[in-house]
Amino acid sequence: MDKKYQSYYTKNALITSYMASMISPFSECKILEPCGGDGVFIDELLNSNDSFVIDTYDLDPNAIETLNKKYKNEKRVFVFEGDTLFHETLDKLEKNPIYDRVIGNPPYGAWLDYGTRDLLRKKYKGYYASESYSLFIIRCLNLLKDGGVLSFIIPDTYLFLNMHKSLRKTLLTKTRIKEILIFPSKFFPGVSFGYSNMSIITFEKCSVEEACLNNCITIINNFKNVNQFDDVKNRKLHKLSVKLICQKDIFANHNHSFLLDDEVTNLINKSNVKLGDIANCVTGIYCGDNTKFIFALDENVKNSKNYSFVDKKLIYNGTVDNNGLDGEQHFIEIIKSSSETKFIRKEHPWFIDWSKTAIHHYLTDKKARFQNSSYYFQKGIAIPMVKSSKINATLMNGNVFDQSIVGIFCNDDSYVLYILAFLNSDVANKIIHTINPTANNSANYLKQIPIIINESAQEKINKIMNEIIQKQDYSPDQLTEINNIFNNLYK
Repeated sequence: MDKKYQSYYTKNALITSYMASMISPFSECKILEPCGGDGVFIDELLNSNDSFVIDTYDLDPNAIETLNKKYKNEKRVFVFEGDTLFHETLDKLEKNPIYDRVIGNPPYGAWLDYGTRDLLRKKYKGYYASESYSLFIIRCLNLLKDGGVLSFIIPDTYLFLNMHKSLRKTLLTKTRIKEILIFPSKFFPGVSFGYSNMSIITFEKCSVEEACLNNCITIINNFKNVNQFDDVKNRKLHKLSVKLICQKDIFANHNHSFLLDDEVTNLINKSNVKLGDIANCVTGIYCGDNTKFIFALDENVKNSKNYSFVDKKLIYNGTVDNNGLDGEQHFIEIIKSSSETKFIRKEHPWFIDWSKTAIHHYLTDKKARFQNSSYYFQKGIAIPMVKSSKINATLMNGNVFDQSIVGIFCNDDSYVLYILAFLNSDVANKIIHTINPTANNSANYLKQIPIIINESAQEKINKIMNEIIQKQDYSPDQLTEINNIFNNLYK
């Protein structure tokens, strides 16, 4: 990997072999490799004796030097230095595309400075400008002839993240997607994203929208090892999960998302009420300098290594509001990070300075965000932003919460216990992980959760939840009963 250019070089021969087979190069065709790197895709293509031509671009001078040395005697390869997303030669070629095939591993995950983002927003209007791989898809689609084929290896986040809605719309209406492979990032040497899997997408450019929408995509996942790429190439798919989805069905989903669970997809598409319709989902305060304003109870608090410990004499337990407290320092409990338990947080190990001086800082410091402050100290539900295999939602009642928490505040308080129980159920857990498989529970995704309100179910749930709150604890039997109620309701 080249960190400066965020280039993750493809080192797996089975991956490159599969991708080369998917674009099926032919004699006399013209191929674009938009991010040449160290030339692994070019090497794979050159294994064929076909008389095609390969143009390759790269922004990294070291990569250009490597490519020039490597292919100085190869008449089929032409190396160009420059940024594929901005290169003037490619701008001109968009008006009259010349490429029959595109193959590559575009950069992703790089932090782009604000000036570059502004230029990209102007050039690629309507597309998410902070993630370069999506713009490489748009750029290279525009450079393909109608009927031309592209194969890219990229993170799978374009399939479901809200910011890639425009990209999905373009893919679904201007290409016939042939195949998408989804596999763990650890299969790709040098890459290990906790927030996503990797994918290989292969599509054919198509100018007829109806033909695009009627196309069926083969989506293959459940990879156990890298050798299965060879199985896919040879169409030995019996050990993999293979799904055929029509593009028009994906296009009909909310935000055109690729929801790969049919039950959840139908539930979301048919639901009349979403969580965002009956509750406000918001993130909490960021003080601008956690280590200065947020304190841990003691050294036993998880993830408290860089934090100071609170002076217990300065902890305030009385009534408080957003105006703060008189005096140099006063600390109140803050809901931060995940909970070890569902429904009720048994421990409150974090504290925030709530003096008037500190409040002034939160309101005026450029880094701080005193956001959604009208929800501080209100009755609500806390869900951690960082997702785990099982979601632990907990009750908030008179607390301030930080940006690591999504606070859910029902428009009608009578729904709070019902929604709290539901968000801790297996059904909700499955829905949440389907809507957004990445590691984050952002407010915008939680708003999409379908909600079924049933008076009989609500009565049963409220009875169980009141028992849990009274005892400040829950039993496995109570959790099973809650799951059974929502399983029947959402069946």
